[in-house]
Amino acid sequence: MSIEVVFEKRINNVNVYRDVDVAQRRQYFLLTFLSAMFVLGLLLYGWQQYRWLRLGYDIEKLKEKHGMDYDSHASYRFVERTA
Repeated sequence: MSIEVVFEKRINNVNVYRDVDVAQRRQYFLLTFLSAMFVLGLLLYGWQQYRWLRLGYDIEKLKEKHGMDYDSHASYRFVERTA
């Protein structure tokens, strides 16, 4: 009959120093930058669409306010003159 003796060794990793992987850090920064540009592009696109719709609603509101049909009004219609 054998007796097993186990010595528990506690490892302290506080003093362990790892070199910085420059290539991996560059990839993280590139991924972060590209993600930020993508999100910024989506926000700008959404803002343009919102402004486009808001402008359309404002134009319709002004048309109703003035009570004129700008599409058929002669002074606002572009007429090509033939010489």
